[in-house]
Amino acid sequence: MQPRVLIQTATSGTHTFVVEVASSDADIRQGLMCREALGESEGMLFLFQQRDRHSFWMKNTPISLDIVFMDDDMRVVDIIHRAQPMSYDIMKPRRPGRFVLEVAAGECLARGIAIGDAVDFDGVELVDEHCAPSLESTAGGTLGSTSYRGSPVTFDVYPVDPATAKVTSLFASQEPGLRTSPHRGMDFGVPVGTPVKAPWPGTVERVFQDAGFPSAGGGNVIFMRHPNGLRTAYLHLSQFKVTQGQQVAAGDVIGLSGNTGGSTGPHLHFEVRQVVPGSSDVRLNPLDYMPGPVALSASLAAKMGVPMLAPAKSIGIVGLGLLAFLGFHAFRIGKQRRWF
Repeated sequence: MQPRVLIQTATSGTHTFVVEVASSDADIRQGLMCREALGESEGMLFLFQQRDRHSFWMKNTPISLDIVFMDDDMRVVDIIHRAQPMSYDIMKPRRPGRFVLEVAAGECLARGIAIGDAVDFDGVELVDEHCAPSLESTAGGTLGSTSYRGSPVTFDVYPVDPATAKVTSLFASQEPGLRTSPHRGMDFGVPVGTPVKAPWPGTVERVFQDAGFPSAGGGNVIFMRHPNGLRTAYLHLSQFKVTQGQQVAAGDVIGLSGNTGGSTGPHLHFEVRQVVPGSSDVRLNPLDYMPGPVALSASLAAKMGVPMLAPAKSIGIVGLGLLAFLGFHAFRIGKQRRWF
């Protein structure tokens, strides 16, 4: 069954649209451009990773559209009626949201769709980029980088101390079957106040509070630009330790981890990006640049199929080993002293 969006109106019941889903950067940029027609019960659903006043235009779009903006609570927060075809005007909602539905012009008025209406998705998988599981201890469970490395360039230092930081979410391509929308970085479950370091030397490009702060978005964010042509991003920080334009060396502390913005637990969301002049950055897998293995949280290790010993089992095995060791030496001493 194709993905569907269901909108419950106050006056005319529930209305269903069969939709195409745009979640990647490329699909979102393309949208419905160059489409010559759109059926009355058809549409395109845009899935954004962050809550914001996402802007739209009608460049290269020859049909008029209604644009419906929805928030995380699955409510309509704004509607743009009959957007002008081929227009370069930038259209933004009055309130921030996370999901956007484009349908044929006039459909919203004809069906009585209005601000405040409840929305539901059927057959659409959602993954929140910024939601990390609660912190868990890992008695074991690591994922090495050498099997996945696509670049000879590695970090000079880890962004957070690998001895204490546990990975709670990997880049999307490394979590087959766990995600259907892209996670654009790697989440480290660390306590608030953990030092965050620059993995390479570079320049601090931006130090800012993401749109929607503190209730949503990336919270306190740092972007760094590096001489190797890559950019790194650090989200949900509690404190900044650098300023815009500052030059830093690899290993310098640039901020402290936190729980700001659209976060459900203390963690650092970390990204590596390839800078593309005149276009959006291309997100890269941070695991490809790790100088060694990273430790996984218990829940992530279980999902990835990484074998781990439960604490009780590991204690039992260690205890049995210790008893066997003591028993062997007691037997040897007894034989030497002819106790038996």
